Amino acid sequence: MDPGFVHDVVAFVTGALRFPDRRWWSRQLRCSACGERLTMPSRRTERSVTVTLPDVPVFTVTIELEATRCPGCGLDNVHGRRSGHVADAVVQALESGPMGPATSQSA
Repeated sequence: MDPGFVHDVVAFVTGALRFPDRRWWSRQLRCSACGERLTMPSRRTERSVTVTLPDVPVFTVTIELEATRCPGCGLDNVHGRRSGHVADAVVQALESGPMGPATSQSA
């Protein structure tokens, strides 16, 4: 699989997800939309992101990640931006599913 393609897909998916904000003075996670403190327990959830890149047919990547729902606005804040969990999940999804430009190059 082309590393440039994988990098572009990971960047697109990471940009489409919402990640909690961490306040440097308190170590508490806050909702990226409303700023409410995330007090609900984390849970495994599936996220589907439709990827639209130039010169590539539109496709959807479904990944399973840890997320915490905001008690204020109800937005799911995905964990793992810094640790690379999102990138690992995207790479695994790309390798497990049929990807047009990566696997089906036809003459």
